[in-house]
Amino acid sequence: MITLSAVAALSAVAAFFLIDYSEKPKPRFFPEKLEFRVELHEDEAVRNVQYYPDGLTPMHAIADHKDGKLSEYWYYDNGKVREAKTLSAPDEETAKRHLLREAHVATDGVTYQSDVEFFDDGTKWKETVLVSEDRTERRVFYPLSGALQSDQKLSKMRVGWVKTEEKIFSEAGLLTSLFTLLEDGSRVTKAFDETGKVTSIVTWDQYSSRYKEDWLYPDGSTIRRHLEQAADGTEVKENREDGTLERKLKWAGDIDKSGVLIVTRYNGQEQEVFEQYFMFRDGQYRIWNISVHRKDGKDLRNIYFDNGSTIPTSDVLYDESDPAARDRVLRQFDENGFLTETKTWRGAISGKVETFTPKDNIRVTVPDEYLVFPIYENPPQKVPYNPNRGPY
Repeated sequence: MITLSAVAALSAVAAFFLIDYSEKPKPRFFPEKLEFRVELHEDEAVRNVQYYPDGLTPMHAIADHKDGKLSEYWYYDNGKVREAKTLSAPDEETAKRHLLREAHVATDGVTYQSDVEFFDDGTKWKETVLVSEDRTERRVFYPLSGALQSDQKLSKMRVGWVKTEEKIFSEAGLLTSLFTLLEDGSRVTKAFDETGKVTSIVTWDQYSSRYKEDWLYPDGSTIRRHLEQAADGTEVKENREDGTLERKLKWAGDIDKSGVLIVTRYNGQEQEVFEQYFMFRDGQYRIWNISVHRKDGKDLRNIYFDNGSTIPTSDVLYDESDPAARDRVLRQFDENGFLTETKTWRGAISGKVETFTPKDNIRVTVPDEYLVFPIYENPPQKVPYNPNRGPY
C-alpha cells in the first residue's frame, strides 16, 4: 500500500525527470494574422483576401458585390493595387460573366498604366492608356456603334494629373467641341457646327476669376456677341455682321438681381450715340439717366429721372458748337414734364436763372428709343459678384 507521503515523493521525482531546466522554454503563439481572411466592405457581400507572409499586406482579393458583380484585385508588396478586374453578374440563361473593367496601376497606386471599361454588351466604353511617364490619353466610345465620343490628353503636373486637351465628336465622327489648356493656365473651349466652323469660344483664366464668351456669326470668324465677366461686373458687346460694335451692356451687380445696367448704342462708325442707365428697384430695372453724345464723344444732352418715372426731372443741354462741351443749360421739370426753371453756364461761370410755369406750355420731350428697355440674351452669372470690387 502506497501512502500519501510516498505518492508525494514519487510525484516530485517524476517532475524532476519531465521538466528540462537546461534552457528557457520557447512560447508558441496561435497565429494572429491568417494568410486567408474574410472581410466585409461597403456594397460588397463578402471579400476573400490573401495576404503576403507578413500577414499585414494584401496580395490578392476576390470581392462578391451585392449586385452580383465580381471583382478581383492583385496588389504590390507595398499594399497598393497592381491590377483589378470587374466581371458582370452571371447571365440568367448561361450563368456566364463578361468583363466590365480591367485596370493596371503603377507602383504609386494612383497612375493608371491602362484602364478599360466595357458596356453591358461587352463593347468598349472607356479606355485610359499611359503614353509616357507624364502623359495619359483617355478615350470614350458611343454604345452600339463603337464610334469615338471623346479623346482626352492629360499631363502630370505639380498638382497631379491635369486635362490639357479634350476633343468631343458626334456619332457621325464630326468634331463638335475642343478643350485646350493654354500655357498661361487659361482654359478654352471651342464649339463647332456640322461644317467645322467655330460657333462659340468660352475662356476661363487660370484662377477662374475671369470668364469670357464669344459667339460667332455663321462665317465662323466674325464675333456676334462678346461677354466678359469678373467679380466687379459683367460686360456684353454685340456686333453687326460686318464686325462693328452696335451695342454694349454692362452690369454692376448680380445679373438681373441688383445694381446698375448701362446700355450704350453705337453708330456704324462705332461712335457712341447714347447711353441708358437703369437702376434695379422693386424687382426690376428702371430708367435713371440718359446720356446723348455728339460725334466727338462729348456729351450733348444728359437726362435725369427719379422714382422710376419716365418723365425727366431735369436735363442738361450742351452747346454743340463749344469744342470743350462746357457751355450748357440746366433745365428743371415738374412731375408732368413742364419746364419750371433754366440755369445757364458759360464754362465755369454761371449765368442767369429763368423760371417758368405750366402756362408757358414748355414740356420736355424724349425720343422713344431713349426710353425703351433693351431686349437681350441674359448672360450667365459664372463669377460670383463681389460688391467690394465693384466700380461704384
